[in-house]
Amino acid sequence: MITTAQTMVQLMNEQRYEETVWSMERILMDGGSVSLELVDQLPNTWVCKSALLLQLQGGHCAYKGELAEAYALLKQAVQGFARMGLQLMMLDSMAQLAAVCLRIGEWQDAQTLLKFLHMEWERKESFVGGKVLHVLARGSYLIDTLKGEDSAYKEAEGLFIQAGANLCCMQLYADRLLDPISDISELELERIGINAEQKSRLDPTLYTWGQFIKGLIHSRREQWEQAITAFSTVKSDELSYEYAALYWIRRIEAELLTEREIDDTLWNQLNRLEAALSSDMPIQLQVCGIRYLQAKWRGSRIDADRLHIKLQAWLELVNNSSYSAWITQWESRLRAQNVTKPNTDRSWNISCFGTLTFINADIEVKNVKWKRKKALELFVYLLIQPDLSAPKERAMEVLLQQVDADKMNNQLYVIIHQLKQTLKQELRMESAIVIKDGTLSFNKQLLGQVDLVNYHNLTRMGDQAWGTDYELAVDFYNQAKQLYGDLIPELHYVDWLEAYRESLVDKQVGILRKMALYYSTQDKRELAEVYYGQWIEIRPLEEEGYQAFVEFLISTGRESEARRWYGKWEQVCRKELGWVPFSEMSKMVYGGSSTGVVEDETI
Repeated sequence: MITTAQTMVQLMNEQRYEETVWSMERILMDGGSVSLELVDQLPNTWVCKSALLLQLQGGHCAYKGELAEAYALLKQAVQGFARMGLQLMMLDSMAQLAAVCLRIGEWQDAQTLLKFLHMEWERKESFVGGKVLHVLARGSYLIDTLKGEDSAYKEAEGLFIQAGANLCCMQLYADRLLDPISDISELELERIGINAEQKSRLDPTLYTWGQFIKGLIHSRREQWEQAITAFSTVKSDELSYEYAALYWIRRIEAELLTEREIDDTLWNQLNRLEAALSSDMPIQLQVCGIRYLQAKWRGSRIDADRLHIKLQAWLELVNNSSYSAWITQWESRLRAQNVTKPNTDRSWNISCFGTLTFINADIEVKNVKWKRKKALELFVYLLIQPDLSAPKERAMEVLLQQVDADKMNNQLYVIIHQLKQTLKQELRMESAIVIKDGTLSFNKQLLGQVDLVNYHNLTRMGDQAWGTDYELAVDFYNQAKQLYGDLIPELHYVDWLEAYRESLVDKQVGILRKMALYYSTQDKRELAEVYYGQWIEIRPLEEEGYQAFVEFLISTGRESEARRWYGKWEQVCRKELGWVPFSEMSKMVYGGSSTGVVEDETI
């Protein structure tokens, strides 16, 4: 027996596209499903003639986080249904379009759509589906005339239950629970929990949704351990991109509020979704928010201040009081934790880039009174070592550089004693330096975040991702780049430290080189130029950065700018280096050609 799907494949193979579209539309109108793979095989001109197929594709794009494509497809679907006078389908597709507009920041379009949908709901002259009421509840903050979004949520839930749309019902529960200003009583929480659990038992495909909702209910009750237990059973790949990102945000939130250190794998999952949902403004806001709150929890004032500015910009752009309430709730919880947590139990975060700074909650210490310069040198030497430890013999050789081993040994013990005394008196660090089995190490329990360590970790993760996941790699590199600066500039004329600083410059150049290359291949010229410029700024006397930038400018047809930058390099050569530049770049600028790709690097 030939199946309907086989019939449609046969019709397409015979290029009988009109009949194929009719068959697909008939299945959809009867409440059935059509394979998107089959729809994608249709010529675009035929898909554009069917509002139903446009709506199907638009909904799938929204599910995958391809919001620009979803916006365009759903807009066409709305127009198609309007032309045909199919009121219910038009309203459903308008609801989907409004939901996408709320995510991409098309506020004017969203407001217009929501006002029309609200008017249709109030008229009660025609049936309004659950999707309409759901999006009205989500977008209620944009419509002054809509009061009591909870009633819209409840009416939408009733319509979803009546239609047997259990997945839509689960999504609605999640949205209610995720809204911090939504007024949900304990009785209502219990009812939602029972309903979600029952639906997930009857339909195994909804198990992940049931656990997600269970975790959100525990979060509402501030039962963070129980929330983590529920969240740990969620399979995020069974959720849409939007809800998967919200799941990771709320899981990390629960982990932070139980004072756990967040595993890199959790952040990696969120970073991937953040990159995939780059046009989803509420998600970007919440990712920024969770990073800001993590910085606050760790006491990383420098990171927190930087992220706070970014977060305020997002809050202004999105202009939804729910997110402001979420951040406010978080900050009040953190303040409560800090009040009840003894100061001696909290570790010090250390900023090495820029003036050496120690941060503990709201305390910031600069200009520590080191008893001797060698005590500071030993402290910095241990900070830059892998695992914050080094063989005692090696430390003596680097710091003291003397022939007499006994004399060096005695001097080192004096320096260690002075360093321990300084850290105890200035920062109340007890037993900060440990000597065991011939190894000097820092007591890690006294340390929180060290920006230098974070810089190396982020760079390492970027290097690991480069070549397989360029977007993720660039995200890690961008975070590392923002940490970089002059390493402890108050410590001058120390040979081993100068060598280490040079290695950091090389690492930063590598980051800028890859980011410039990445954005040049993504047709984001402005960003590529920024990173080429920063590369030249930190290596102003080296030819490689100038040559790479000149190649890029020539590849994009800007020969006059290429000549201007070559002229700058000529001036550097004559005035700073005292020699005439080689002819290779000159030939490139005044008559050669270029691929526009940095040598030995491809994407």
